[in-house]
Amino acid sequence: MEEFYQDTKKMAKITSDAIFDYWQVEVSVDFARIQYLFELKDTEGQSF
Repeated sequence: MEEFYQDTKKMAKITSDAIFDYWQVEVSVDFARIQYLFELKDTEGQSF
């Protein structure tokens, strides 16, 4: 799937509460629609 995506951005954890972590990333594009996915990595670096 990665061959369809042109760029990657790391998200920053902006805050947490007792249950959740809240993450944010800023992107800008030259067109109205974007497609995105989330790549999650475990503590050993395995991607999901």
